Amino acid sequence: MISLLGIKPTRSELWKMMYYFYAINPQSRFKMVVRTPKGETKEVVSDTQIKKLPRILNLENAVDWNDYYRSITQEDESESHRFVSANDIVVWKMRTFAFDPDQVNSIFDSRIKGNSNLILDLRGNGGGYVKTLEAVAANLFPENMKIADVKERKDSDVMESDSRGSDAFKGKLVVIVDHDSASASEILARFIQLKERGVVIGDRTAGFVMQARSIVNTMGVNTQIAYGESISDAEVILPDGKSIEKVGVIPDIPVLPTAEDLGYERDPALAAAFKYLGVEVTSADAGKLFPIDWQDGKKGTASYKSRK
Repeated sequence: MISLLGIKPTRSELWKMMYYFYAINPQSRFKMVVRTPKGETKEVVSDTQIKKLPRILNLENAVDWNDYYRSITQEDESESHRFVSANDIVVWKMRTFAFDPDQVNSIFDSRIKGNSNLILDLRGNGGGYVKTLEAVAANLFPENMKIADVKERKDSDVMESDSRGSDAFKGKLVVIVDHDSASASEILARFIQLKERGVVIGDRTAGFVMQARSIVNTMGVNTQIAYGESISDAEVILPDGKSIEKVGVIPDIPVLPTAEDLGYERDPALAAAFKYLGVEVTSADAGKLFPIDWQDGKKGTASYKSRK
């Protein structure tokens, strides 16, 4: 895409555009200037799908409750983990760190153990729980390690992993990141770089790593309106003494998809990860492992479900 309603989507402006068009001022029609995979430039007008939701949700009503439950179940499914195993390599597409840290050990034991190579795909992973980050690190390093210092205005804390020792994964590690990899994803990727535990492939990460505190409020008595805010309250300093806030993680092997790659759902970053581990996979075949899940329900040519 070259422009959307006359606005050029750049790395620094994209999040503002997403916030504006998704939250503040949704549009019923978009006029875009796009470049086709063949390099042709043309103008496209697209009507959006608008779904009106109820302004008031009564969770004491069975219909409202069932609708709400289905919506959060679908959201959970969209954030679930994906796995593909082949040629002694397991690919773990981790969509979020916002899951129970107690599940991490069982994932490594059931999905990762027995393989010599791990590709940890953190693209689109916006972060999550610190405890989950620490649990993942505990499975990647054979000794206890300090991941980062968390410095508040007056106090400080430490992110650290309590290693599983001999049960930790000892094989080769590749981490894939992109511009949507943020928070815990970036911290883990940079920590792995600094400790020379593995190689990072892909695009520069978001640079959003400051710790924040979420505050939820309500207004009203019988009918309540919920609202909230997220306030940054601590800086995260990695073992090199630096913060990657507004900087991001620079991959060891930069790989950016071309317009043609995006148009044909090819995945050069995942293909590069396989190549680093000694397995030749085309970007077209790599793209079939985790195809794009479009909003209209259509999917790519391969299943999105976990494979054994």
